[in-house]
Amino acid sequence: MQANGQRGGDSATDEAKDDAGPVQCPQRRMSWTLFWYVAREFLVPLVCCLLAFVALFVVRDLFDVLSDVLQNQEASLGQLLLYMAIEQPVNLPQVLPMSVLLSASFMVSGFQRHHELSAMRASGLSLAVCARPVWLLGLLLSLVSLVVGETLSPRCAVLAQDMRDRWTESEQYRQMHGYLSYSNAEARRDWFFGQFAPGAEQRDILVKQFRPDYTTEWELTAGRAQYVGSEWVFYDGAFRQFDDQGRLPQGAVQRFERRVFPGLDETPAQILNQLRPVEELSVARMLETMRLNPSLPERTRRMIRATIWYRLVFPFSCLVGVLLGVALSIADERGTALRGFAVAIGLMVAYYVVCQIALVLGQQGYVPPILGGAVPTLLFLGFGGWQMHRKR
Repeated sequence: MQANGQRGGDSATDEAKDDAGPVQCPQRRMSWTLFWYVAREFLVPLVCCLLAFVALFVVRDLFDVLSDVLQNQEASLGQLLLYMAIEQPVNLPQVLPMSVLLSASFMVSGFQRHHELSAMRASGLSLAVCARPVWLLGLLLSLVSLVVGETLSPRCAVLAQDMRDRWTESEQYRQMHGYLSYSNAEARRDWFFGQFAPGAEQRDILVKQFRPDYTTEWELTAGRAQYVGSEWVFYDGAFRQFDDQGRLPQGAVQRFERRVFPGLDETPAQILNQLRPVEELSVARMLETMRLNPSLPERTRRMIRATIWYRLVFPFSCLVGVLLGVALSIADERGTALRGFAVAIGLMVAYYVVCQIALVLGQQGYVPPILGGAVPTLLFLGFGGWQMHRKR
């Protein structure tokens, strides 16, 4: 009777469990050993892909600049190697996404070839957990691309262009074409330079200060000037003030051999940034240029806004490469792995093309700046996330 009662109790317990539904097993966590193993399998092909792309860009830059070097007898092999090294940070934001895509595809193909991915998923790990190290590395590489694109790339682009100018332009040509004009609409001040040299002494300077009604308040001329510390020092010049109508000089002309004007807060970098192409400016410099020059043409402002959105969002194309490389390289049957790999590369190439076309349309004003600079990357990120969700 007791046994029967016990069996009856067990049966009741089993029925209660059946009524409660299937038992949910907790999802397994990835061990640190497996985490670092997956990260290593991703990093090894990544380094190889980066080296291969860097070699291709070095060859391209070499053929691009070789004619300029041969025309200049003073150019040396060391300068040519330095030019090649300076160009690489400029190329890095374009190289990283495709390298990440290829590395993720190679990693997944290797896991499937040795049935490691099936073993990880059979042990209770979801695809999202298996790919977590690659996602984190993709996010880290996106941040690295953003930092490099905002710090090293603009400076290296300026240095590389200056080196090419020295190879192709004579000293006399640079002196004749060194004049520059700069307008600071916020401070109502105009600058004119007969010879402008960043980081060096400026020559033949004219500064005009205007009142709120845009009549001339004062005028400064100098034979040469230097920006020392945080202030301008002028030499061999004259200072004159104008009447209330800004037509006639008021009082005697004040001549000086050396004079400091601390109220002039424009720096040589700010003055030069107005003439630099956007590829040689960081986002902070572009924002500063728009703030200091509210009277910029609307076409120029559209171009700068679209470029700012592009420079802020495009570095996250590394995540696009990770999502597409992992999701599309997973094959459920024999013969589909290579097809998925080819589709991933094709989509990445299409992503590059769409980004460049949208950027040009945004810069020319055919579409809003955010649509031209940011939306393509966000759309491909969403598509990659959807593909990962399908393969989970």
